[in-house]
Amino acid sequence: MRPGRVLGIDIGSTSLKAALLERGKGNSRARLSAVRVFSISGEDRESLIGKLRELRRDPHFAAASLSFSLPRRFLLLKSLSLPPAPPEKIRALVEMEVSTALPLPRDRMTWDFGLRPGPEEGKTADLWAAKTETLDVFREIFEQSGWDLSDVVPSPVAAQHFAEFCLPAMACDLLLVDMGRLHLESALVREGALVASRTAPCGSLRLSQGTAREKWLSTILHEIRDIQGSGHEAVKRKTTLLLGGGGAKLPGVLSSLEQELAIVVKGVGHLDSSRLLLTEDAEAAYLAVGAALATLQDSPKAVHLIPGDWREKDRTKAAERTFLLAAKGALFALAMVGLWFLAGILARTDTLRKLEEAEVRIHTPVRRLEQKEREVAGYRSAQRFLAGLEKRKQRPLELLRELSIRISPPITIQRLSLEKEKGFSLSGRAPSQKEVALLLGSLRNLPGYGEAQLNFVRSITTEDFPVVDFSIWLPVSKKTKGRSIGE
Repeated sequence: MRPGRVLGIDIGSTSLKAALLERGKGNSRARLSAVRVFSISGEDRESLIGKLRELRRDPHFAAASLSFSLPRRFLLLKSLSLPPAPPEKIRALVEMEVSTALPLPRDRMTWDFGLRPGPEEGKTADLWAAKTETLDVFREIFEQSGWDLSDVVPSPVAAQHFAEFCLPAMACDLLLVDMGRLHLESALVREGALVASRTAPCGSLRLSQGTAREKWLSTILHEIRDIQGSGHEAVKRKTTLLLGGGGAKLPGVLSSLEQELAIVVKGVGHLDSSRLLLTEDAEAAYLAVGAALATLQDSPKAVHLIPGDWREKDRTKAAERTFLLAAKGALFALAMVGLWFLAGILARTDTLRKLEEAEVRIHTPVRRLEQKEREVAGYRSAQRFLAGLEKRKQRPLELLRELSIRISPPITIQRLSLEKEKGFSLSGRAPSQKEVALLLGSLRNLPGYGEAQLNFVRSITTEDFPVVDFSIWLPVSKKTKGRSIGE
């Protein structure tokens, strides 16, 4: 690694890039370029010292600037010899927030190791001694690893020195632009490649058509020209623009940017994260990053990155939203099918009820009509019977037998009891009292018998329709007494 570069080592889960960008605000034209980031687990002191020694022995990092991010936003910037800045003006910055992994009480948090205590800490001797002790602990760790931490200055001073003397020495001849879902920024920071200086989003697939596409391209052109006008001679002389993401595949994008900027523009596919995975060995990690960058351009000196506005968490949230929408759609479809079945069942039940009501309305008149027909048929049968009696002079017993046969239906003779020289009793069932009166009248005209007498008539109700039970006594005429009834 060339002198004048910055080596960043992330020992925890903090955002090293954000801290570096914060330090570069002192100069509006400043660009943090060629910043290397490694991930190192620092669970214990011995492993941390061993890994720092490996990095220190790496020849690529012999004259590099050093930036450390420890647990709970512990950031250490160590600027070594960065020509052409005077060595006496290059200082180091120490800021820390003590985590539970450090040998300090939990209540001593957010300390600024500078020339004076922070406003929130108070001026007690024990707190200041604790801060000094903690600084000594890390000084010892880095000194055992081969790093010099002799100079300590407040953060504003260090940021000013870093922006004033370090950044102008970093030229750039390679520019990366994320125009879609390449997630170039997060991949480079996470896997150990290069950190950028600009955080403004410059494009995504959502701005790919119509006037939005023109505005998108103009934003990218503005950002690139801003970098070209930053004073870097290498950028003005020779710049290769690498476009990544889905936006780079849009028709005419590469040619339009190449014509507007008068520079070489190339498209870049998705970076294979497996080629950027870093091992614990610093040299192997550096070679892995170098091999990945070699696919973009031979021997890159420095890189500026304009990231897109897509992030990994956006993809996760989009997948979750898609899953929730699909689940809601499935539940809605099931609910609609259930409602359809329920409506069918209710409609069928209502139809059956209406059919039963219609059947009742139809059958009631039919039953009444049948009853009337039986009444008419009984009346006519009795009339025919009486007419036959007048024509035929039959004996009484034969007439009664014929009567019991001819009257049913509608009148049913259930019992016929004969008493010698007295008469006979007749009992049965008729649809109504009208038929009983008709029968009684018919029996009054029988020759050899007296006037028929009605013993009783009783109305009852059966399963089909109401009927009456009756009993009639027909005495023998005085003229026929002494003769057998059966004569």
